[in-house]
Parts: sequence; C-alpha cells; structure tokens
Amino acid sequence: MESLPHPAQSPDMNLIKHVWKHLKVLVYKHPVCPQNADELWIALQKEWLKIDLGFINSLIESMSCWVQAVYDAYGGSTEY
Repeated sequence: MESLPHPAQSPDMNLIKHVWKHLKVLVYKHPVCPQNADELWIALQKEWLKIDLGFINSLIESMSCWVQAVYDAYGGSTEY
C-alpha cells in the first residue's frame, strides 16, 4: 500500500469530530440551554446516551469514502 503524506491526527479521518458535532446539535435543541458547567455536563451525558447506533454505524461505513477522498487529495484537505 502506498503511503501518502498525511498528518497523524488529521481531522479528515477523525470520526469522533462528527459525533461531537452531532452531540452539540442535540444539546442546543434543548428548550433551555445549559447555564453553567454542571448543567452542560448533565445535558451532554443525557444526549450522549441517546445517540443512535445507526448514526455511529453510518460514520464507520463511510470511512472508505473518507479514505478515498484523502487519497484523491494526495493527503491534503477534503470535504470531510
């Protein structure tokens, strides 16, 4: 397999960044936004447990597209 110049911690290949974004959206949908760190922590924990496994699986299944995009970009930035 040919190796391309690609940073070890590239956000292009980081699944969790999509999960964090999804979690942020879920927390912001609360009728009352958290007002302090404790309330935010509670809201994050509550929403984390509600993340659909199908969402996580779709991210995993899309990895081949991500790898192809990075390959096509010669290790550079992608739309992901």
